[in-house]
Amino acid sequence: MNVKDSCLSPMLTGITWIPRQKWLPPLLFHPQFLAWVQPESSDEMMALYQRAVDKHFTSPLRDIAQGRKPIDAEMRMLVRTLQTDGVQTAIIPIANSAEHSTKERLHILQKVWPSFSHWWRQYLQVHRIEDIAVDTLWRLYIPLSQWLVEQKRALRPEDVYVIGIYGSQGRGKTVMAQALVAVLNHLLDPEIDGQAVTCSIDDYYLSKARREALRPLGYDAGPGASNRGPAGTHDTQWLLRNLREFRDSTPASTTAVGNFQKQLDDQPQEPRIVHGKVGVFILEGWFVGAHTDFDIRRIPTGFQRTVAQSLQGDYKTIFDRLDTLWAFDTPSVAEILRNREQQERLLEQSQGKRGMSPEQIQSFVRYFYEQTWTPGVTSPIPQPKDITFLGTIYPNRRIRMIERGGRPIGAAFPASATAEGR
Repeated sequence: MNVKDSCLSPMLTGITWIPRQKWLPPLLFHPQFLAWVQPESSDEMMALYQRAVDKHFTSPLRDIAQGRKPIDAEMRMLVRTLQTDGVQTAIIPIANSAEHSTKERLHILQKVWPSFSHWWRQYLQVHRIEDIAVDTLWRLYIPLSQWLVEQKRALRPEDVYVIGIYGSQGRGKTVMAQALVAVLNHLLDPEIDGQAVTCSIDDYYLSKARREALRPLGYDAGPGASNRGPAGTHDTQWLLRNLREFRDSTPASTTAVGNFQKQLDDQPQEPRIVHGKVGVFILEGWFVGAHTDFDIRRIPTGFQRTVAQSLQGDYKTIFDRLDTLWAFDTPSVAEILRNREQQERLLEQSQGKRGMSPEQIQSFVRYFYEQTWTPGVTSPIPQPKDITFLGTIYPNRRIRMIERGGRPIGAAFPASATAEGR
């Protein structure tokens, strides 16, 4: 530990011992304080920082979420934190009254908390209420959902509003998509707006038999490893059809969406059925929004060129249709490997079936993340100009920072983009 850390650690430890103070949360979330403390610099620093946040911000917020009326000091704390926190103001800048915005979000918080907390416990298999990320719900999911509802009603009142979430393995894109659905469906009018629904692009993988036919083209991750992953291994026609069906959906509609089972490495016999009108569709995946306007002639004939050609086909039509694109920052390949192994073990625990071995996972990650792309030409990472929001997270998955990307706010693509698909 360096000299700076040796000074900061006692300070953060002291904050966790100070009786709960309403002036501390604005400080803890202040960008200059975070730049100085840098809690992500070590596991110890991150743990100390999170304990301070839990005591002075998360704990009272959790009590309020469960129905307790905030006292005046807590209201002042939440208002000041809203004014200070760069995460919250990056989504919805404070235009008028911070107090009014805070009261509005408190109403939403208490409204969504029962179903959100129930979902969080089931989905992430946690039992303690302290393990529910109410701070992320307050700082990210609620304001982002408010913004998305405004965008939906302004830009796509008679059509489905499509949100893309890009992120590498283990970055949190699936949890974020599911959390947004949980909040959005409390804010949307199901009859007028329609409901929010999410799918992963992984849900649309081709069947195992259809992907076997792709192996001679280079879609081969090695013995025992699935060849799913790159552009060209998805049923993009199914996804385009779903976008048209969502656009035309009514409260009486039924829509069959992708339902790929990773432990089977195949599509099951029965698809997942979505009932009712769909007004917001969240598509998450590891190369959602990937760069497509490259010169394909710069790629030698072979597997990488085949993938690039696929990316410039139906995938481009789908990614161009995104009204909003959230992107998580991209970690190193070593971290992606660790996250993928953790995902595989969680799948084994939840489904009771053995997944890929560590060696197969390494081969799989090299295949879809390194062998698929041509450095300097193609990349799974969206271009800054195509991103609406870029989110950076801490090692504990809490949101660290949000930056606006270059995708114009409010500049939705024309409704005809999904009129007939390809």
